[in-house]
Amino acid sequence: MKHDQSSEGKASEHDITEWYVLKGENRFGPFQYPEMVRMLQDKVIFNFDYGWHAGLSGWKRLADIAEFQEAAIRQFGKEKASKTVFAERKHPRHQHKGDLIIHDQNNWWHGQAFEISSGGVGVVMHNSMMVPGQKLYLHFKPHDNYPAFNAVGEIVSKKYVENVAQREAPIEYGIRFLSVSGAEKDKLLTMLKESA
Repeated sequence: MKHDQSSEGKASEHDITEWYVLKGENRFGPFQYPEMVRMLQDKVIFNFDYGWHAGLSGWKRLADIAEFQEAAIRQFGKEKASKTVFAERKHPRHQHKGDLIIHDQNNWWHGQAFEISSGGVGVVMHNSMMVPGQKLYLHFKPHDNYPAFNAVGEIVSKKYVENVAQREAPIEYGIRFLSVSGAEKDKLLTMLKESA
């Protein structure tokens, strides 16, 4: 296996591990750690997919592997060598704790937003059955200065969140807006773009 050398002449631990990914029954790899981070960011792989490298006792959900915890990825992002791994976000994100109703034209669920942008929303729910690529209908209640509005979206990410205070761990979904409607649509989009 070829090892890349850093400017100090040492191999980074992120460069020497060959990672494999298990999606369903299909195995992919090997990948270097920066490739894995980039694929997570690009929604090619998800933290509910399984990963393995020599030294692990077996396949583990990426969400349960220390190298893919948010703190580890943030630390990796601070390293000079990783600057090209992280893509800039197209839409600035803002904290948003508004409630919404979500449905797929068959079933309804309650959700709570935790961040929002003109391109999409992050939502916490207790329904773990939805998957990336699924189309959803979102009905936002007014919150703070944000007006009520409706949107059609597509799930682009899914993340399990450990919560010992609740019997069922909630799920964080990243949802990309396909369309936004409502009488306040222009005001909403202007607010989201200007409050960066």
